[in-house]
Amino acid sequence: MLIREAFIPFTSDLLLLLQQYSSVHIFYDYLTNGGTTSPMYALCEDFRDIDKLEKDLKKILDFNFNKKLGFMKIKKIVRGNIDDFNKPIIKMSSFMLNRLTEYVNCFKNNKEEYEKMSDDVAKLIETNALILMSKTFIPKPEHMPYISSLLHLKKMKVNGNYVKVHSNIKNDEGKLLYSLIKKTQSTQVLEIGMAYGLSSLFILQSLKYFSVKHNKDTKYNLTSVDPFQTTQWENLGVQNLINAHLNNNHTLIQQKSYIAMPILLNEKKLFDLIFIDGWHTFDYTLLDLFYAFLLLKKDGYIIIDDALHPGVNKVTKYVQTNYPFLKKIDTEVKTVAVYQKISDSDDRPWNFHKDF
Repeated sequence: MLIREAFIPFTSDLLLLLQQYSSVHIFYDYLTNGGTTSPMYALCEDFRDIDKLEKDLKKILDFNFNKKLGFMKIKKIVRGNIDDFNKPIIKMSSFMLNRLTEYVNCFKNNKEEYEKMSDDVAKLIETNALILMSKTFIPKPEHMPYISSLLHLKKMKVNGNYVKVHSNIKNDEGKLLYSLIKKTQSTQVLEIGMAYGLSSLFILQSLKYFSVKHNKDTKYNLTSVDPFQTTQWENLGVQNLINAHLNNNHTLIQQKSYIAMPILLNEKKLFDLIFIDGWHTFDYTLLDLFYAFLLLKKDGYIIIDDALHPGVNKVTKYVQTNYPFLKKIDTEVKTVAVYQKISDSDDRPWNFHKDF
């Protein structure tokens, strides 16, 4: 017989712990997508610190049932009051919420097991699962199974076949985008280059999370400029957004950036953050940066990807010496260059130049 007050903290502790390990999500996603070989390097990546996992599990298993509290300090559940349950559980990823719903359905479909539970426990589990699933819950990008799966497995399923995913941003770069969107409370973002849409997924998930967190009525949008989305990339970037249910607040412009960005400027569009990951030659990157400055709101951020690429790196050196209105922001991610717009004015004289 399960004790209602003890069961809920125990379950929530365990689910909250498991959601920290993307391998759990990846393995499930891999199995349900009909894989035949196991990508062990991906499945085991999160478990290098096995000692920490063991200690956390021990905390869960050893907590005092008599206190009716989980080690994550979940308050006692009072019948009819589910708020105390929602607050910690709402931190779980949508993946784990789906598992919780399946768990409830499993009991409902298995009459014998369902009837073994006390009425209070059965009702509480079912009620909380339904309420949680009805709430607007948006996980952080690094907790989102679809993004984790793409980053680790480097492939996506299209019409029953797997397509290799490449030319995408890395996890630490995605987290940096997330942190900058959080810092600036961005609602309007522009990206140059979309490809398979990994950066788009990170950006839109972040925009959705923070717009809902601060104001559920906030209108947010990502504009992606990619002339080859339909041709070279076979529309797979857009398909990834559809798969992740993030396509409703996305605008795709299938033109070269040197055509699209002046049009956006003429339309008086302004953005809180601009991510440049287009054609990596010096001239194209510099042109993207030039228009990005004009399209960016004051105090907004420009992020240039692949900053170590020779052509792109040359642009970053030019910016640091010849763009006094852009302030370089140091980060731990060395593969990108980050700049903040500190002035709307370009006060340089016509013959201004510094060697770079």
